[in-house]
Amino acid sequence: GGITMKLRKIISLFTAALLIMLCAVPAPAAESKEASTQIRVQIRVGEQLYATYDSSTKTVVVSGNGEMYENLNNNSTWVRWGSIVEDLIINGVLRIPARTFFGWDHLKNVSINEKPGWRSCYIDEAAFGNCSALLNIRLYNCRYVIGKRAFYTEKGFNCKTVNFYLINSSAIELFGFGEILRSSEGINTLSGQILTVRCYGYPGGTLEAYCRAYGYGFYPLP
Repeated sequence: GGITMKLRKIISLFTAALLIMLCAVPAPAAESKEASTQIRVQIRVGEQLYATYDSSTKTVVVSGNGEMYENLNNNSTWVRWGSIVEDLIINGVLRIPARTFFGWDHLKNVSINEKPGWRSCYIDEAAFGNCSALLNIRLYNCRYVIGKRAFYTEKGFNCKTVNFYLINSSAIELFGFGEILRSSEGINTLSGQILTVRCYGYPGGTLEAYCRAYGYGFYPLP
């Protein structure tokens, strides 16, 4: 009987110690919940190009080398991003086909080829059409060929001012560029204000001549 009582006490003490150890272990469910708040998704958008979406910053980063696919609007993931993404960073892209980002109505900031090393980049017709939330467009480090109505919006912009930057770029060719940031007659119909476009670039180039012709403000970069 004495031995049995001792065994029971030992078993009770062991069970209590095990319970304490189990309670001290963090619950995996809490970790999973925290991890689920940050989602990263990657899809292929060109032969050597990939786009990565970060849900915590609502940013898409396109990187690699080459031309983007022409049929991305048939991709359900791409279409879903178009109603979410606020910031877009593109590096290594040689061509953005027509209507690639058409209707991305939450997109505020666009940065293209900030990393040097690319000769030219083509932005085709309406590539960023109807991106009504645009605030800043920054084009870096190479020659750009910009198609008709590349950044045109039919319904007007959400803001009163859109900033267009051409930084460290050797040249720029414009096709239908007079309509690049205009809504109907230059009126920002969503806010009821006249749309102000400010262009930043180096003096004496095509961008300055365009601004003088269409009444946009030109601000020389140092």
